[in-house]
Amino acid sequence: MSNVSPMLQQYLSMKQEVPGALLLFRLGDFYEAFFEDARIVSNELDLVLTERAAGNNQKAPMCGVPHHAVSSYIQRLVTKGHKVAMAEQMEDPAEAKGLVHREIVKIITPGLNIDQDEKQVNQIVSIESDLTDYHLVFFNLSLNHSSTLSIEKDFSLLTLTLLQNHVVEVILDDQELMSELSKSSYFLLSTHRVKSKGSPQSIAEERLLSYLEFTQKQRVEPKPQNNQQAIMAVDYSSALNLELTESIRHSSKKNTLWGFLDKTCTTMGSRRLREWILKPLYSSEKIMLRQDKIAYLIDHFLIAHQMSEQLTKIADIYKINTKISYQSASAQELVRLKQSLLAIQDLKELLKESPLDEMSELPDMADIIDLLSKTLQDEVPVYLKDGQTIREGVNQELDELRALLADSNSWLLEYENQQKQLTGIKNLKVGYSRTFGYYIEVSKSQVHLVDESLGYKRRQTLTSGQRYISLDLKAQEDKITTAKDRILAIENQCFEELLKQCLDYTTLLDDIATRVSDTDVLYALSIISGQSGYVRPTFTTSKAINIIDSYHPILETTLKQHDIIANDVKLSETEDVMILTGPNMGGKSTYMRQVALIVIMAQMGCYVRAKQATLPLFDAIYTRMGASDDILMGQSTFMIEMSEANYALSRATKHSLILFDEIGRGTSTYDGMAIAKAIIEYIATKIKATCIFSTHYHEITDLEEVYDNVINCQVGVLEEKDKITFLYHVVPGKADKSYGIHVAKLAELPYSLIQAANKNLRELQKNNSSQSTIVYEQSPLEDELVDVLTKLDINKMSPLESQAVLIQLVEMIGEKD
Repeated sequence: MSNVSPMLQQYLSMKQEVPGALLLFRLGDFYEAFFEDARIVSNELDLVLTERAAGNNQKAPMCGVPHHAVSSYIQRLVTKGHKVAMAEQMEDPAEAKGLVHREIVKIITPGLNIDQDEKQVNQIVSIESDLTDYHLVFFNLSLNHSSTLSIEKDFSLLTLTLLQNHVVEVILDDQELMSELSKSSYFLLSTHRVKSKGSPQSIAEERLLSYLEFTQKQRVEPKPQNNQQAIMAVDYSSALNLELTESIRHSSKKNTLWGFLDKTCTTMGSRRLREWILKPLYSSEKIMLRQDKIAYLIDHFLIAHQMSEQLTKIADIYKINTKISYQSASAQELVRLKQSLLAIQDLKELLKESPLDEMSELPDMADIIDLLSKTLQDEVPVYLKDGQTIREGVNQELDELRALLADSNSWLLEYENQQKQLTGIKNLKVGYSRTFGYYIEVSKSQVHLVDESLGYKRRQTLTSGQRYISLDLKAQEDKITTAKDRILAIENQCFEELLKQCLDYTTLLDDIATRVSDTDVLYALSIISGQSGYVRPTFTTSKAINIIDSYHPILETTLKQHDIIANDVKLSETEDVMILTGPNMGGKSTYMRQVALIVIMAQMGCYVRAKQATLPLFDAIYTRMGASDDILMGQSTFMIEMSEANYALSRATKHSLILFDEIGRGTSTYDGMAIAKAIIEYIATKIKATCIFSTHYHEITDLEEVYDNVINCQVGVLEEKDKITFLYHVVPGKADKSYGIHVAKLAELPYSLIQAANKNLRELQKNNSSQSTIVYEQSPLEDELVDVLTKLDINKMSPLESQAVLIQLVEMIGEKD
């Protein structure tokens, strides 16, 4: 280290403070990275890698970004999984004696990134374990909220729990667990040790607080959010299978339930909507309260419209409040906060007679609005150094200095006129340059009129003339510069005092943000619920499901109207297990997802797309649909299938909804059939949960005859000669055909391949001693032959006519060959 320049020694010393992080080092108007960090930054951001003299004739790799755009570059680095430490200049370089003093002011990580996408909900978690359980403490920086959870010590369950809670960063002190988690690419792992000797939960909490202090460079006090509200459990696999908040194909909101329902006006509301989707209510009383509020907004559409106008004016109060807690909020953010609070006041007045108690019972905000209004200008610059942030009347000295500056403009104009008269130079001009300061400018043709007696001193030579400074002008310049510097210092001081005063309102602001978020979600659901064809669902204490003419809400918006088929869903207290059969591509999976979405929307308090809907309350929803096979790494599809089935079967109760799609297909036919049958029997007799079980094993439809609570339903198919039409309509009964080769035809596999498949199928059926339910698919030729033969009246045919027909049939076969 001693072989490099003092500045790079400072950089390397700071680098040792933040192992595992990229260090961005403020150097004038840039943030620079050096050595290996520079190479990484250059590669990740596609920036030019340069060099800087490092001493002893050495060169250090260097890559930098401009200070005014550093935030966007940091976001790109953090999105790619990097930690970024920021070293700031803690003194004015112009006044520094020797090396500029610098300090690391914060470390931005994937889990601690307040400037991330506003609708993201990424979290960090601290984990500690004992012999039987994992103890987790979650933290969301954007909301400054923390929550705790303990789960059984099962690694697969831990992984699913982390994914379900959108954890992107894990802090722990357990090398064995870190080794297991490192096999996944989902999480950034950080080791952080604390000396606490309390319970595992308290150790996890202390580790989180210590890590927050290390990265944020101040003691952080998260707001605990241990929500005791009864909710319907939706595990990560089910959320992914059902594409509730993330599309499997696009890894985004597109074509998800969140994207479909998101008619919110604020980013806070959008985030809260996502939470409502993943945590539907498990209380008919609370669901009906939401329904009543949505019904009010549907019936009072003018109020709902005015409500949306106010909501669109509201900023992300959660994030601004968090920045207040960290004393890092900008003047512009506080102005947006004031404007938001004024809009919320109007919203409260608008809804004072409504059942939306979120707004009508809103706490008083007058004090903080008054504080912000009296302190800040209505419009403020991006940076405090640009001035005009603090309102007149806040600080007497500030007002006097501003008056002095205003007078100085008049003085400069008067001084310019005096000099014109004194010199006789009519085009003489007094101006200002950021480089040279104030000057007296004289054109080249008039320079000869500048007499030494005037006391002018040459400051700058131009091609068009000369610039001078005088003693009087220099004195005024010093006076103005001193006033500007003092104004900036006072404005900074006033703003820091304002930020400290705002700390008294963080609890209030958190409550306001929560109320506004909930109100925004209710507005969004009222827009959906008010559409034609949506009905308010009712809830029953029995297990009966009675949904009439229902539609998949998302597909209805993406497919043409004539492609959508309405379906009923009917299960009862005594018939609560449905075995669903039918052809591939027939709509079984869509039907099951449709049921799930209707249940989730209903328990959110939303109306559903149906003519009528009566439902029981479900305490959980469990699915296995093969969409999440990449979650648990290193396992076969069948192993994942069995793991997910076990997760559901070990947790489901008689009040749960289980949706299993083609369980058993990942192994041999007989093994799969045996497992599928056993699972249905277990659900029907042991758990007694409500279940829809789709399968291509038609043999297990016999269970309807064995168990009173098992019924068969099938997806309808219309057969016409060699053509089949999928009706996408679920009706009572069981299917006895797979139609696999027909699906292959629809996929436009080669004709010769289809013929070979038919031949293979006939041979398999001939050799199979069991009662196979795979059905031989007739070819177009066979249909033609049958058509000819069925029209014959053998009793009326002569031997010659019979011979002619036989020749015709032989020729038909020959043509096809």
